[in-house]
Amino acid sequence: MPNNSFLQSRNWSDFQNSCGRKTFNIENKLIIEYPLPLGLCYLYSPRPYFDDAKTLKNFLHEAQKIAKHENAVFIRLEPDINENFNIGNSLEIGNWKLEISPSVQPQNTIILNLNHTEETILEKMHPKTRYNINLAKRHGITIKKSTDPKDVNIFYDLALKTGERDNFSYHGRSYYEKMLEILGKNKMVELFIACYQDTPTAAIIVLFYKDTAVYLHGASDHKFRNLMSPYLLQWEAIKEAKKRGIKSYDLWGVAPANSENHSWSGITRFKKGFAPDAPIIHYPDCIEIPTRPTFYSIYKLYKSAKNKS
Repeated sequence: MPNNSFLQSRNWSDFQNSCGRKTFNIENKLIIEYPLPLGLCYLYSPRPYFDDAKTLKNFLHEAQKIAKHENAVFIRLEPDINENFNIGNSLEIGNWKLEISPSVQPQNTIILNLNHTEETILEKMHPKTRYNINLAKRHGITIKKSTDPKDVNIFYDLALKTGERDNFSYHGRSYYEKMLEILGKNKMVELFIACYQDTPTAAIIVLFYKDTAVYLHGASDHKFRNLMSPYLLQWEAIKEAKKRGIKSYDLWGVAPANSENHSWSGITRFKKGFAPDAPIIHYPDCIEIPTRPTFYSIYKLYKSAKNKS
């Protein structure tokens, strides 16, 4: 089975290179190098697909060679959803024992099925979501689509407000500029901006890859919350995905199932409104394979202390 995640695509590799990161490829599986202090680094492979444990072992054998050459402390691996064997927990590879690690990518998501007419998709939404989409229209909210890196300034200004309000962290401005510069060339990524009387009220970045659209990033101005711009933004992105013949809309990041008090409960209710009947999809645990155990132990201690501070 081929790798179907955009995180394993050549385009994503080009984007990572534009951000100044080295990338490697082992049997069509992407590895990204991230720097650590003291001239060290770690290797990260997001959502590769492995047919079986043997394929995984071969991959890690080659990744170990890269790790040695690059002075990497560990290899981080976030498996694909379609694995048919348990990578984590008890599996030992060579002389390494796998360590379960917090996920980098969202571990839980909701996927909206686009194999219906626009009318049917709307009918299947939660009534409040449908109402808010129409309310945004009545308020005169307009939607602009852009692949111009200069328009990232609009998104980032909104992101700063969102981050301050919700204690939510974003990448640096240049990250999003590079994203539109590299991935916007063929409209693999588009920025959707909602405006009220020419004032930006909310914005989202959506990625289109193969048969899936992914809602990657969003931001809004709380001052305009009653205008319901985020609802209309999502609906316009869904319609754009349908125009492209895309089959699924990945809402990309929700709270785990049965976790009412989770910090993502609010955003989960928002996203769930677009696909009330869709199950929450749970990805396998992220794992780390130490390649320099002493430095890895120091790294873990540092991360633990940082999380407590």
